Amino acid sequence: EAMIKYIINFILEKAPEEMEFFSSFIDKGLLERLENIVNIMEMLQNRYDVVRTLKAIVYDMAKFANERDHIQRIVEEHYWLFGDQYSLVSADVQIKRSLIEFEKYVSEPRTETVLNVDELRQRMDIVLYGSRITEDDRNEGLIVELKAPAVKLSVEVLQQIERYANIVRKEPSFSGNSRVWKFYAIC
Repeated sequence: EAMIKYIINFILEKAPEEMEFFSSFIDKGLLERLENIVNIMEMLQNRYDVVRTLKAIVYDMAKFANERDHIQRIVEEHYWLFGDQYSLVSADVQIKRSLIEFEKYVSEPRTETVLNVDELRQRMDIVLYGSRITEDDRNEGLIVELKAPAVKLSVEVLQQIERYANIVRKEPSFSGNSRVWKFYAIC
């Protein structure tokens, strides 16, 4: 906002001959470029606000905050926290639904699952898939397990991540030579 005021004041203070020179830049798309700068500044401010809100939840409201109503909701809406290269495939749904959404996302035909009923009922908090190609020509996916701020990283949490890794390794729709997966537990 201060930058925009500065630019407007700069323009208004110019003599007529300088304004004529300046208007030639406007004709060449300066306004469009200024609009892009303003949009980027707004995006950065919004992202800063999201990070500030998450910090407040984690550090100031840890006793009251829970996974589903606080952390999950923010991360689901702002999955860019893990990188702009990712797109949201699914959030807080059963693996069966995640598979359907993933197959739509990668535009691959539906395959028969090898997962059993118990595996299909499990819920992964966040499933992201990226457009970034790794150095070995594979697309990168990310599965995130979120916990409330008061929950400590434990063997149980690590075992949950391990179960998800085994499911991904076992399921043909998720696995394959063209994919690599990362698993995060955020406690």
